[in-house]
This record gives sequence, structure tokens and C-alpha cells, in this order.
Amino acid sequence: MEVERNDNNLAELIDTKLQLNFEINKDERYWEQRTRNTNGRKTGELQEMTKITRSCFQELFEASEKGHYEHLLTGIERCISEEDNRRLITQYTKEEIWEALTSMGATKAPGEYGFPAIFFQKCWHIIRDKVSIFCLQHLNGGMEVSPINTSHIVLIPKKSKSNQSLSFPSN
Repeated sequence: MEVERNDNNLAELIDTKLQLNFEINKDERYWEQRTRNTNGRKTGELQEMTKITRSCFQELFEASEKGHYEHLLTGIERCISEEDNRRLITQYTKEEIWEALTSMGATKAPGEYGFPAIFFQKCWHIIRDKVSIFCLQHLNGGMEVSPINTSHIVLIPKKSKSNQSLSFPSN
């Protein structure tokens, strides 16, 4: 876009460039100060820079004072009734677990050991009590879940004949 150049345009352009350079320099000074360690010297160590950055953001997002914030909610209209709230905070039941299980597709959502929903649906009369107790403890907040919150890595062979035996030359 070709704009007629005149003294006013050039002055505005120069002023804008000066302001941008000023902001860039201010930002660089800020981050240079943030890279100094507690002794006031600069650091180039990755671990030290990580520590400084982490503490900077923790200070930035940490609530320094915990006060009364109820006044912030005064203008917000209630949208959950007392009845809805009571239903939301009630404990889960065995019937709800069975209802959820029967609503799942039979071959969907295999668990940690690869059992699809149909296994639980067909064997429910046998496993109902133990599975229900496990689920209710978890859902109603009485169980530490970190031992079951794991990942499994499965190696998939690249060859089409994965069971092919390996042979090594003899010496």
C-alpha cells in the first residue's frame, strides 16, 4: 500500500520505531534481571535457569493473600437448584455402576487387562460385589488412585511375521 510520504508520516514512523525499541530494551532488561541467581550474578547453567524461571512463575501466579471473595459472586445468577445440588453431591450406588456398565458397548473400553465391557456384563453375577466395592471406593473418594493410574507401553513388531525365530551364525 503506497502512502504519500510527508514529514508527518515520517515523524510518526520514527516515533513508533523508537517506542518499539524502548519496549524491547525494557523487556530484555527485565529478563536479564530474572536470569540472575540469588547472589546477583548471571547464570548460564540450565538447571539454575530452570529454577529461576520456575520460581518467577510461581511468584507470579501464587496468591499472596487469601481473602473473602464472596462479593465477586454477587452479580452471578444461580443456575443449579438446591435439588440438583443434592443429587450432585450424593454418593454413588451399585445400581448406578450397573447402569453405566450396561450402557457401554459390549466390545468398547477394554480395561487395564484388556477385558471389554461384555466380560463384566456377562460375569456380573460373579464379580459384582468386588467390582462394586472397588468402584464405589474410588468414586466416593475413599481410595488412593495413584497405584492404578499407570501407563502401559506395547511394542508392535514391524515385521509381518513377528513369531519368526532368529538365527545367529555359529563361530
